[in-house]
Amino acid sequence: IIIPDNSISNKHLLFFYFDNIIQVMDLNSMNGTIINNEKILPFNFIKLKDKDEIKIGTLSLRYYSEEEESTKNLDNYKVVIFQNHVRKHNYQSYQ
Repeated sequence: IIIPDNSISNKHLLFFYFDNIIQVMDLNSMNGTIINNEKILPFNFIKLKDKDEIKIGTLSLRYYSEEEESTKNLDNYKVVIFQNHVRKHNYQSYQ
């Protein structure tokens, strides 16, 4: 995913999906990656849990393991990650 934001590195974060589990890895980005207000170490896979908040630069993402939950309280998020896909949410730069 290309995100037009100077606070996000060109190669910032890796999403890895295998066997119904989504993990993320910070690729030693300049500003780092924060999950649930805790900065993660580069090059370590972190398993995402339902409703985890991921911050990269100025962008906040929310992970949901079930799409039914996605209709609740999304106004502060520009991108929502579901177990099987990513949906844009109120982010005009993507349109």
